[in-house]
Amino acid sequence: MWQDAAEPFAKSHRISVAQARPFQCTAEHLKARQDGGSDGPRNIAAACIRCNRTRHKGKKTPEPMQYQELVQKRLDRGGWVSLPAKTTLKRSNPPDLARLFEL
Repeated sequence: MWQDAAEPFAKSHRISVAQARPFQCTAEHLKARQDGGSDGPRNIAAACIRCNRTRHKGKKTPEPMQYQELVQKRLDRGGWVSLPAKTTLKRSNPPDLARLFEL
């Protein structure tokens, strides 16, 4: 993910700036503020802008660990974000949310 500018991130991973935009780092509320979630560090996780915008769009927002599983399944299938073969951007397993946030 990138925070300040898409151009250096895109260049370092050999992707276009348009392809880098979904990787902008945002603060994701694990429990939405509208549902009583706080702005405290135990309720905030780094998330790409796409994940942050789409997680709460469904009728029933998935719990953080359910959403993590969904994202990992899509990544394992090569889905989620379309990247060119020449990219150097590596995909890795996400952290264990239950352990990290003691959910």
